[in-house]
Amino acid sequence: MRDGVSAKLALTTEAPMVLAVLLVFALLAPRTAAVSSGEVFVRPGDDLDTVAQSSPEGTRIILTAGEYRMQSIRPRRGQSFIGEVDSRTGRPLAVLNGSRLLTEFEREGRLFVARGQRQQGQARGSCRPDWPRCMFPEDLFFDGVSLKHVASKNAVVPGTFFFDYDADAIYIAEDPTGHKVETSVLAVAFHPSASGVTIRNLVVEKYATPAGSGAILAGVGWLVAGNEIRWNHGGGIWLGSDSRAVGNHVHHNGQAGVFSNSSVGAVFEENEIAFNGGLGFSAGWECGGSKFVRTRALVVRRNWVHDNYCAGLWTDGYNLETTYEGNVVENNETFGILHEISYAATIIGNTVRRNGSAGIAISNSRNVRVLGNEVIVGAGRGDGIVIIHAQRRDMGGPYGLLEARDNLVEGNVVVHEGRAGVSGLRASVDRERIGGWNNRFVRNRYVVREAGVLHWIWLRQMSFEEFVQANEDSGSTLEVRGRP
Repeated sequence: MRDGVSAKLALTTEAPMVLAVLLVFALLAPRTAAVSSGEVFVRPGDDLDTVAQSSPEGTRIILTAGEYRMQSIRPRRGQSFIGEVDSRTGRPLAVLNGSRLLTEFEREGRLFVARGQRQQGQARGSCRPDWPRCMFPEDLFFDGVSLKHVASKNAVVPGTFFFDYDADAIYIAEDPTGHKVETSVLAVAFHPSASGVTIRNLVVEKYATPAGSGAILAGVGWLVAGNEIRWNHGGGIWLGSDSRAVGNHVHHNGQAGVFSNSSVGAVFEENEIAFNGGLGFSAGWECGGSKFVRTRALVVRRNWVHDNYCAGLWTDGYNLETTYEGNVVENNETFGILHEISYAATIIGNTVRRNGSAGIAISNSRNVRVLGNEVIVGAGRGDGIVIIHAQRRDMGGPYGLLEARDNLVEGNVVVHEGRAGVSGLRASVDRERIGGWNNRFVRNRYVVREAGVLHWIWLRQMSFEEFVQANEDSGSTLEVRGRP
């Protein structure tokens, strides 16, 4: 047996070896997130889906600053995913990135090729002629800039790329040496796997989201708040029933900013929705700031919706009891607010400025009230407020025929900055009958640049005096600001 001194010496000499062994085990052991009283703190490199699945319902999962690449998460009920923010600006510092870095390229003639690219998501959509591959969700980013997907290897020039899906190869013209090249791979950041989930203060970017879907697929009763959602191929947010999207910056998504389909009670409030739809989807199919289908009691309130390709706010297909209130909708490529083949809605107190088509349009819809809005028609394009009735492939719907009927436009201000644009009723079918369908423009104020320009339509273009007579309207006024 060792005496006290010998034992002490042995312990002293063996301690470094023991510590070294423990350190090796610590480095080799799987990393686990830090846990503190119902909160879990994660950092870049952690598997967020594993953390979510291994954490109890209702856990607050705090994402510290940094980039979380290739993460697709299935939340449990009541969980919250909250990102760290800059203490001075409040901007999110935790970034969920659905792309993969490309680091190995070969030279092939004048091009550079990355091989072994087997990702291929759902192809969906109708494209503009100059964007033949908008339907494929895989995008490419060169130093953070999205490149245009062209139809063949021979068409690749600087600023474009070609994904040869048969050969599992991506071709670019720029030399990638010393540059950051990313290709979007994952389709979804958050799945609608549970109810009552909160997504707050995150950046969500570069997901290969198919058209008509969102990088965040919000389930029932979710709160999506204070996030920046950008550069995803399809949409940014898809919102489910009784869910709210509040205070998000949703911009530069390839097809559209926000969606909701078959939801009840979804709310979009105080978001900025801008510059979406830039990857070449056809305006007649669906793209722009938003697209809402088969919703009930949808509320879209106090959002700033601007500079989107295609329409700004668009309810299209069997929506009922919609409210558009207090939004600023401006500089969108086509319509500002379009309520199409749908039913009862209230469009109230919005400011709608300089959109490419009508500021507010009611198309083959019934029981819509357009009240107290300000619509500014730009000098060279667009219309004011129009009701449209046209032939549709199927004129039937779940709540009645899809006809322009029982619509009221009252108490609005329509300003024409130039000679462009009309307000009133357009019909390409049922012209003999539509006069009895109770569509009315009353007590509106019209401000024009020139007297004598026909800014009104009731099946044909007409003067202000003819228009108010057609509507039996003694309360509307006309003001000329400019040449008399």
